[in-house]
Amino acid sequence: MIRILHTADWHLGQTFFGYDRAEEHKAFLDWLAEEIRQNEIDALVIAGDVFDVSNPSAASQRIYYEFIYRVTAENPKLQIVIVAGNHDSAARLEAPLPLLQEMRTEIKGIVRKQNGKIDYEHLLVELKNAAGEVEALCLAVPFLRQGDYPVVETEGNPYAEGVKELYARLLKYALKKRTDGQALVAVGH
Repeated sequence: MIRILHTADWHLGQTFFGYDRAEEHKAFLDWLAEEIRQNEIDALVIAGDVFDVSNPSAASQRIYYEFIYRVTAENPKLQIVIVAGNHDSAARLEAPLPLLQEMRTEIKGIVRKQNGKIDYEHLLVELKNAAGEVEALCLAVPFLRQGDYPVVETEGNPYAEGVKELYARLLKYALKKRTDGQALVAVGH
């Protein structure tokens, strides 16, 4: 049975009325690393707002990358799935992806399109159990900005209806892709 740990809204680099919260963030990440180890977590899912601002400090980025390196080194089968939040720079979060994929880390920051159509395959991540078997499909949706979601004719809220339509289409796509027994895990920000 796959063990998934979900978290979000780390806001690394945040200050509180001028007070630097770096030590709090480090303490949280130390706690999280221990939870992953003790509970033999197979997949860590981070649902956005890794950073507090779209252009995080070098110190904040260092804390983030040290954490990813540490937990993937300490837990050789751990997968990490990260989606960008509204505070994150989608492109900046995805930039080191080729290196992070070597540490079993997937980042979904940008909704990719092919020939003007949303690439739903890109928004799916296979989640594996300790034995290496795909036990779930993660529908990994970053914070959606205008142009990321289908245009829907509505008298209501075009953003809300477009987001709803994207999730509906992604779910339909995922249901066709999954095999018997695979769970679906939807994550978005």
